[in-house]
Amino acid sequence: MEENGVADPADILVSALVPAVVERYGLQWDPSVKPVVDTKKPKEIAAAQSGVDYVLDVRSERWNYAYTGKLSRFWVGYSAKVRLIDAKSGAVISDMVCDPDTRKHDVKPTRDELLADQAQLLKDVTTHLGWLCVQLFAKEQFGLPQEATPAIPETYVDPLAAYAAAHPERLAEDDADKSESSERR
Repeated sequence: MEENGVADPADILVSALVPAVVERYGLQWDPSVKPVVDTKKPKEIAAAQSGVDYVLDVRSERWNYAYTGKLSRFWVGYSAKVRLIDAKSGAVISDMVCDPDTRKHDVKPTRDELLADQAQLLKDVTTHLGWLCVQLFAKEQFGLPQEATPAIPETYVDPLAAYAAAHPERLAEDDADKSESSERR
């Protein structure tokens, strides 16, 4: 993913989720400080921070694309983890994983489609999945009302459907694939 400049979707979590959590719970946060700690151990993460009561550990666990049942078609996945850590004890107060993917989406792009134009479709889909995680963490982990976090930008609401709509010729290919699949059953 690096060769195409696909950004880490955790950046979306930091820019959209963290400010909402900070505001909701009356915390202080300096967005210019972005410490990156090369460990997953809560006590080590807490020890790397100074002068704080809590640490919000935001990380991408993985982001990938893989074959669907049909080898020429792909799904895209992303997994993120957010933990709230007590800085004094290193104890994890809250821990949640978000693991969305496009396996059930009707549009299954080819590898060439995902990577065309410097992987623009892949970038759009991973960004979409990152936004889904923002919404899930905000609601389920931090109990934030929907209006507390920014809405998913229109460009990233459903990039696969937008891609298919902009490329009607691929709909004929998808219909042919579906027809071929149902004939085999």
